[in-house]
Amino acid sequence: MQKILIRATVLLLAFLCLGVLQSAAQAPNSISYQGRLTDTNGDAVTSGTLVIFSIYDALSGGSRSWIDTIFISPDSSGIFTVELASISSTVFQSGNKLYLQIEVLGDSPMTPRQLLTSAPYAYAAEMIADNSITAAKIATNAVGASEIAANAVGASEIASNAVTAAEIAADAVGSSEIATGAVGSSEIANNSIDRLKIIDECGAADSMNYNSYSLPTSTADIMSQEIDVPASGYVLAMAFGMLNIPHVYSTTNDSYGRISLYYLPGGSYYSVTLNEGRISRYAPSGTYDIPVYSQFLFPVSAGTFTVYLKGSRSSSVSVTIDNFSLILVYIPSNYSGKKSSLLTALEDADGAVTNDELYDAEHNSSNIRDISTEANIMDLTSRELLENRISNLEEQLNQLMKRLENE
Repeated sequence: MQKILIRATVLLLAFLCLGVLQSAAQAPNSISYQGRLTDTNGDAVTSGTLVIFSIYDALSGGSRSWIDTIFISPDSSGIFTVELASISSTVFQSGNKLYLQIEVLGDSPMTPRQLLTSAPYAYAAEMIADNSITAAKIATNAVGASEIAANAVGASEIASNAVTAAEIAADAVGSSEIATGAVGSSEIANNSIDRLKIIDECGAADSMNYNSYSLPTSTADIMSQEIDVPASGYVLAMAFGMLNIPHVYSTTNDSYGRISLYYLPGGSYYSVTLNEGRISRYAPSGTYDIPVYSQFLFPVSAGTFTVYLKGSRSSSVSVTIDNFSLILVYIPSNYSGKKSSLLTALEDADGAVTNDELYDAEHNSSNIRDISTEANIMDLTSRELLENRISNLEEQLNQLMKRLENE
């Protein structure tokens, strides 16, 4: 039987801390081993021999974490030196005691196994002083996300003002990286957020005309306005104007002017609101200035959205509209959480309005045709007119009676 006499300490070069320092120090993943091979009589073995080296976690039994078969070439005294190579750094990461088992091919493993101990400088490397590793000692890009455990770096590990815009990659921080309620007014500098930094912000567009426009008897365009919609939401359309209505008492029909809001889905015009200024046929003759106002909240999808202001008048008189305007306001959300019955009826599950739904609403919904308010329509009722006529007749009768008495 052959045996190996240990002539030198097994050198474990920084392996106990290799898992921590391998990227920075680039320590070799090998162990230098020296011994003397003799036979059972103690005589040196000088011929080449195959030897099996293994590492275990116990003095006997236990689990093997590494094995290699190496051909050794002893000198005339039986002394040899080998390199135990390709040892994974994970073998030493636990810091537990490890033992080297040696077995000459054909013989039983030698006992006892030999305890692997660290060299003095390797032991010192395990005891790294606080703050001894600075940024200058870490290679560029040596520490990435894969080297940092989840939730290992918190606010207490980052110095105040240490992270600036230059340290943050473009698009690296999104809503998923910011905790709810983490950013408040104290974290945002004054005037640091402008409209370009706000996604789907509210927006507005408007058209105004300070001239007079003669309304036709058939509905026609007065003006239109586009608005760019960044995402699904709502567009509030508001139209204003002043109707100028000349009226003659006792005409056959009422005198009126109308405005309405339209939009153009699928190439066809659909009316969604109607408002008018109306003078009863029994009203005194004269020219009436009546303000008109119309509005509607459209559910919209991303893209260009156009609203049309149209108008018409009664055939009996010439009606003009002055100082009219059309204002569109994009709103990304319905903040009240409530919608009119008309909006609820028009919206699909995706918040869009189909042509058929709007057409049916236009022709069948009384909500659309009854938008006009009493405040916007001057209409003297028959009762009021009758009372005025009776009062006038009474006055005329009194005057006639006085004349007869004088005669």
